[in-house]
Amino acid sequence: ESFSKMKDIESLDLSFNKLFGHIPFPLTGLNSLAVFNVSYNNLSGVIPQGKQFNTFTENSYFGNPLLCGPPTNRSCDINNVKEPDEERIEDDETDIDVVD
Repeated sequence: ESFSKMKDIESLDLSFNKLFGHIPFPLTGLNSLAVFNVSYNNLSGVIPQGKQFNTFTENSYFGNPLLCGPPTNRSCDINNVKEPDEERIEDDETDIDVVD
């Protein structure tokens, strides 16, 4: 089951897990999420905004130099950032991968 379907989750710490890809937008629907940490992975793209994601600090994203947008001070270059396809939003759990 994907993380975005765990509606009552309060804490999600995926730091130091060799993850890559973008942070799935449906995670912004986790209204109970108080702690979110994906630091020190290899994530890229725009950090989702909205709901609980507006409360997380830059510390949640340290060590991912290819992430951009608030709360980091890295602006997103429109030409280099690929947004997820609208039709893939339902299946976004496949957008974060782990390197062995």
